[in-house]
Amino acid sequence: MIISDVETFIVGNPWKNWLFVKLHTKEGVYGIGEGTLNGFAKTVEAAIHELKHLFIGRSAFDVETISLKMLRDVYSNGGQIQGSALAAVETACWDIIGKASGQPLYKLLGGQCHDKLRCYANGWYRGPRTPDNFYEKAKVVVERGYTALKFDPFGSAWRTVEKKDFNLALDIIEAVRDAVGPDTDILIEGHNRFSVHTALQFAEAMRSFNPTWFEAPVPPQNISSMVEVARRSPVP
Repeated sequence: MIISDVETFIVGNPWKNWLFVKLHTKEGVYGIGEGTLNGFAKTVEAAIHELKHLFIGRSAFDVETISLKMLRDVYSNGGQIQGSALAAVETACWDIIGKASGQPLYKLLGGQCHDKLRCYANGWYRGPRTPDNFYEKAKVVVERGYTALKFDPFGSAWRTVEKKDFNLALDIIEAVRDAVGPDTDILIEGHNRFSVHTALQFAEAMRSFNPTWFEAPVPPQNISSMVEVARRSPVP
């Protein structure tokens, strides 16, 4: 299964643009992968085409070699752009491997471990940033059968937050908790954007609503900040 060409497709939607790749092989089998990265669809697309000389002409089965070449052999650190390009190509390779082997990928990657997996709802709350909107949409999510839902109540907050906006975020969290009841997990998304002080203020204030976790409260590259918040936050 020798890779002969790569196509890229940017697919728009109201939330973010998706980026897909289609790897072709000389044998006619193709594989699909995804390299979506918020705000950088065209950038990742360009990276895939810039790096294609590292995987075209190679066997799709040589996943480790292709991965090393796309990461190591450019002698630079392309961060999330490079990682997303690699993710798209590697996933497409595995798609080809599964088709060529006539096996579902889970059998090739270690076998079945679970009869079922729980999932949470995300991206369900688009619309006005008001407690009423979050309340009504959370009701719909639970009615569809979800037992956990993730959301970002913080609007355009960045590092520090004015008191009015701070209180609005808490009102939104409270509205979601009221809508879904005590037995549904609510997952609070911070999108990496607070200072340690602000993150801990929010963590303490949302504690009474019993969130299951406070995701990405501070920038992940700031390891000391992550450690401090993790140690002091009353919310996981």
